[in-house]
Amino acid sequence: MKLIMIAISALLTMSACNSSQKAITKGWTVTTATSQGWSGGMPGSGTGTNYSISINGTGMDMVSFDTIWHGSRVYAPEVQVAGNEALLRFDYRRYPADRDDPMSEMLEDPPQLTNSPEFEGEALIIGRKGEKRFTLSVPRFEVLEYLNYP
Repeated sequence: MKLIMIAISALLTMSACNSSQKAITKGWTVTTATSQGWSGGMPGSGTGTNYSISINGTGMDMVSFDTIWHGSRVYAPEVQVAGNEALLRFDYRRYPADRDDPMSEMLEDPPQLTNSPEFEGEALIIGRKGEKRFTLSVPRFEVLEYLNYP
C-alpha cells in the first residue's frame, strides 16, 4: 500500500510540474528559426554556423533563457527582448588549433557532449521564470544561403 501511495504521489508531482511548465509557455510561438553556415576567407579562420530563433509571446521580459540544446551540443544564447518578442542567437565554430597552420587539429566550439537530453525537433530551449523551469522545442531551422567571406 505504501508503495502505491508513493507511486501516486510521484505521478501527481510530475503532472503538476508539467502543467506549470505549460502555463509559462502557453501562447508562445517560435516565429522564425534560421541557420546560416559560413567560412572565413583567410587560412586558419575556420568555419561555422550562426543560429537565430525568434519567439513571440507574453511575459518575455520575466523569463530567462538559459541554454539551447542543438544535437549533442549545448549553447548559452545571446538574448534580446523587446516587448513580446525574444531573439536568441548562438553560433557553432570549427577552427584549427594553430591559426598559422590550417592543417593542424581542428577544434570545435562548443564541443559535442555524450549526455544530451532526448527532445523533439531540431533544438530544445531551456529556461526559467522565477524558480520554475520550462522547455520549448524548435521544430526546424530554415537554412539560409551559405556565406563565403573573402
